[in-house]
Amino acid sequence: MKTIKLLLICFFFTNGIILNAQTDWCGTENEDDIIQYTTSYAEQNVTMESFQGLPPLVLKVHYWDVKPDQLDQEHPFLTEIECLNAVAELNKNYNAFNIFFKYDGLSEFLSDDYYKIEDDDIETERADFEDFIAINDFYLEGAINIYSVEIIQNASAYFRIGSSYLDFTTIVSRYNIIDHPQYSFIISHEVGHNFHLKHTFRCNDNSEPPLCENVTRDPNAVDEDGNSIYNADYAGDRIIDTYATPVEYIFDFCEYDDILVDQVGTPYSNHPPQMKNFMSYENAGCQEEFTPGQVAYMRGFINDVVANQDITTIITYPVSILYEPYRGEYYNAGTSTDHNPPLFQYGFDYVFYDTTQADVYNQPSDYSDTSFWYGSIIENYDVNYNTPIVHKNHTAFKILQLDTNYPRMCYNNFNKAPNGGTLITFLDGIPNANVNITSQDSLQINNTNYIQNLNPGLYNVLKSYNDGTTEEQMILKENN
Repeated sequence: MKTIKLLLICFFFTNGIILNAQTDWCGTENEDDIIQYTTSYAEQNVTMESFQGLPPLVLKVHYWDVKPDQLDQEHPFLTEIECLNAVAELNKNYNAFNIFFKYDGLSEFLSDDYYKIEDDDIETERADFEDFIAINDFYLEGAINIYSVEIIQNASAYFRIGSSYLDFTTIVSRYNIIDHPQYSFIISHEVGHNFHLKHTFRCNDNSEPPLCENVTRDPNAVDEDGNSIYNADYAGDRIIDTYATPVEYIFDFCEYDDILVDQVGTPYSNHPPQMKNFMSYENAGCQEEFTPGQVAYMRGFINDVVANQDITTIITYPVSILYEPYRGEYYNAGTSTDHNPPLFQYGFDYVFYDTTQADVYNQPSDYSDTSFWYGSIIENYDVNYNTPIVHKNHTAFKILQLDTNYPRMCYNNFNKAPNGGTLITFLDGIPNANVNITSQDSLQINNTNYIQNLNPGLYNVLKSYNDGTTEEQMILKENN
């Protein structure tokens, strides 16, 4: 089987407002004999509502931190939280189109030669870097592989498809992820390139003069000599609902505010450039949206790559992998109360339900099993929550971007011993405020004769677990 690599490298100058200074290295190109698709010319009359019923496309994202072997290591390196933050931004910006990203982990490798890329000969260094990661298997096949390197003066991301490439790759600068995490739009811009989106201001430099996109959106528009001036379906980014855009222009509050005209004299103000688009190059912080045409383009590209049996650069996964922890494990049985809890990536809306009365599930129920009992909501986390999420015992959960009908993954394990608790004694023999409250340590609460040793009366036993869960049990002890 032939394997193809998708490589992404973009430059962002690190001084001033970075996106105004990007160079031509940031972009896309491909070999048309490898991938053929029609979404750039067809399916343009779409709306955002068009994507709500389409099958979900789930992709893995794996990070690689490239560190020096022998050199000074005092400069910052990538952390898991920074990776999770970036993947959360991808999900916030793509989930509305039924495109989802699963954080697959952070790996690292040492290389004095490749932890830093010099921008004066970027193409040669990039090619050498590609060979290095291919020879050493520093990539996860079928995933978006993101490499954190130090790039002198620039941050880098470039995209290409070619028969000599091995995997689906993004190279980014530590500058963007570590020093300026507020530039969250950058990762969405670069992954847009991974899915073969071009810049909104792109011109075809293979022609003389370069063929740029004209402003008109009227297929019947002609110049004074009767020649057609409509080229939105084959010039620029080839997407009709992204308007023609000059490389540089004046803007005010993220809106076009200039008097420029296109190559046939039509003012850009007739259809103002969309500087809020993720694939534009303007003031940092403006980019926040894709057009329906861009979404159709990306989804079509992903589907065509996946359908091509000769290419394994993109692998899509069932939505069930988003219901699997990225790290940690579920306790099954044993006497130890130590626990490495299952952690879930944030960037989705999570809703957790009580399952204390469900059947026993010492490990979570299968994703497809929705037959278990569940009660009221006990916890929820919205899309902007920014801390890893624990799947606690005696709960099941929904990810609302994926399923609003049923909670899934019922985890209802009664094997685990509590690490402490509380004994509430109702002194009047009825549930009221006249109580005696006594703390219980792990030895007391786990005593096999705990109930037998209680005097007759009404009790509430609260058991606490070190994963943060509690259990409550009312006991009426009538005799010994």
